[in-house]
Amino acid sequence: MSGNNKELSKHDQDPEKKERAAFADSDALTARECISNVFGPGEFKAENVTCSSFGASDGADSKYFGGVYIGDGKVVAIPHVEAMQPMLIDAIAKTTALFGESYYEFGSYCGGAYIGNGKVVAIPSCARQFMLIDARAKTTALFGEWDILLSRYAGGVYIGDGKAVAIPSDADQPMLIDARAKTTTLFGEIDARAKTTALLREIDAVAKSISLFAYDDRASQKFCGGVYIGDGKIVAIPSHFDQPMLIDAKAKTTTLFGERDEARYKYRGGVYIGDGKVVAIPYNAEQPMLIDAIAKTTTLFGEKKDPAYFEYSGGVYIGNGKVVAIPLHAKQPMLIDARAKTTTLFGERSNEPGAKYCGGVYIGDGKIVAIPYDAKQPLLIDLGPGFRSSTPLNEQALLSAWFNKF
Repeated sequence: MSGNNKELSKHDQDPEKKERAAFADSDALTARECISNVFGPGEFKAENVTCSSFGASDGADSKYFGGVYIGDGKVVAIPHVEAMQPMLIDAIAKTTALFGESYYEFGSYCGGAYIGNGKVVAIPSCARQFMLIDARAKTTALFGEWDILLSRYAGGVYIGDGKAVAIPSDADQPMLIDARAKTTTLFGEIDARAKTTALLREIDAVAKSISLFAYDDRASQKFCGGVYIGDGKIVAIPSHFDQPMLIDAKAKTTTLFGERDEARYKYRGGVYIGDGKVVAIPYNAEQPMLIDAIAKTTTLFGEKKDPAYFEYSGGVYIGNGKVVAIPLHAKQPMLIDARAKTTTLFGERSNEPGAKYCGGVYIGDGKIVAIPYDAKQPLLIDLGPGFRSSTPLNEQALLSAWFNKF
């Protein structure tokens, strides 16, 4: 048989395998080289884990919503309700420091995206504009179209070339952010049943004020957090909305997929684990959810727990298909093993009342920093000797899909 007529390989015949290979091979932000050796042996043993608080004590509530690692043990915490400035967390020096202009808007920002060179884009929830945080220069600057809508976005995802995508919460469309050009562009479409027409507003454009006089949460808090999976595509994590959404920033399209679940407050944040797959972190949901954006499927797994009160908020990838879920109202962190389809609580139980942490980041050498929400201080989770590594997280890793995603 001639070479031109030879039978196609099994790989070439399978569109799904071909698409997975394209994601893995062609996108620098999802390449496994980004995480090569950073997790050491990757041997998790609950008895080796230690947790300790550090930094200045702050008794305010609802302070920060997510954090972004910028290298050298430093994390930028994103200001939310009571905090009026970003906070720089130094996990090596065990210090915390506020910086930048003081800015207050109730529920101002939800999550951020690292865009390189120590710069972070904070994603507006109730704030009127995006915030560019320069952690090295210790400055903050607002940019983008002035808007008075409430709870617009929750979480953002870096997609390369200085651009990020904001994940719609009450907003009806994703937004493309160009942090270099300081521009913002709406694109895509969400199913008509999610349109925010149920949120009726009385707007005073002169006073730049807003008051709500009717509200239906079916159209609110649609998604919370997103995960880049390669080729310009992002998975938006469902909160009130009944399915995940695939955002294609290149084609400027949005597509819903997976099993429908009409529960509220299901998931908060997700974590990329490779091959187009994402783990959604259970907020009020009974189990984590494995989202396969290529096969367009969703699967619940792990031990089923009683519906709880806002258990976890955000997660951190630690290699080999494993994710650490960050405790909000939960008493302990949770290890999610997406390959074994198991969940395990670990670490010392906390009896502190209220919401503790919102989001976390992996800073290398087996260490995770959890961002304080109602907690008075950041929390350092040390996974122990099974994760020791001399390979630091370089700039390529920090910009990649594997890290810094709320």
